[in-house]
Amino acid sequence: MQRVGFLALNEASEMEKINKILDTGTPKQVRALFEFDKNTPPEIVLKKYRLWARWFFPKYFKSEDAVFHKDWDMRRVRLYVGKDLEFLNKGFRGSAKTTGAKLFRAFVIANDRSH
Repeated sequence: MQRVGFLALNEASEMEKINKILDTGTPKQVRALFEFDKNTPPEIVLKKYRLWARWFFPKYFKSEDAVFHKDWDMRRVRLYVGKDLEFLNKGFRGSAKTTGAKLFRAFVIANDRSH
């Protein structure tokens, strides 16, 4: 049983529901948890992406995120949905620039229902 409790959700019961779906839900329920389309607000896409990445690829999240990772993730989402026109992902060696970009690409390929 894996737990994903990093999200700052308004209610603990919401995180409990998410963990229940991830632990015992059907494949269709798990897929619905991560799906998004062109009408999904960027903030929701961001939460879904961060949950998806940590659930399916926990080996990349052995330590807590640096403060700039959430900003990078939101910039990727905004770029993808067309809210931003450019994003230069600058960071020091080992700051997970490539890993974050690859995980985000995999996430949108697997979960974007608009394309």
